[in-house]
Amino acid sequence: MEDILALMIPIVFILAMASVLILRPITKRLGDALHQMQQDRHEARLDQGQLDQIRALVESVQERVELVEQRQSFFESLLESRAQRVRLEEGVGR
Repeated sequence: MEDILALMIPIVFILAMASVLILRPITKRLGDALHQMQQDRHEARLDQGQLDQIRALVESVQERVELVEQRQSFFESLLESRAQRVRLEEGVGR
């Protein structure tokens, strides 16, 4: 029995050292990956605020573009009515 215990102690010690040498780099990389995932989530939350600001700016620009479109349509209709009036005047003058 003592012979078996005498053999088991070095075997257990060697297995413990081997497992530390093998598993430490794996667990370190796993921890780094988890830390990076946590940072990415945190940055995504910060980006949500920026996204809201961009969304508000886009809506503001959209409103201004619609206003410009309305003004352009009005101006085109004025030009068209003026062109029709000139054509009528030219037709009457003949």
